[in-house]
Amino acid sequence: MCFLILVPLAVTSNATMIKRLGGAAWQRLHRWVYLAAAGAALHFVMLVKAWPAEPFVYAAIVAGLLFFRVAEGTRKAKHKNK
Repeated sequence: MCFLILVPLAVTSNATMIKRLGGAAWQRLHRWVYLAAAGAALHFVMLVKAWPAEPFVYAAIVAGLLFFRVAEGTRKAKHKNK
């Protein structure tokens, strides 16, 4: 599933496609990378048959980065509305 999300992102990751789509539409499309990252981390956790720490470390890193991104976006939105 994550691979299917990443295919259109790879196809549109060049200057020509950014111009063709327009900046706002391109950015909306490329926000799907957050879902793909979370899905990949979940897939890695589910793939491992034992319970080593490595997949959970990666999942925690992805979760932390996604949390930071959401918090930063929320902070910017609040300042923009003032």
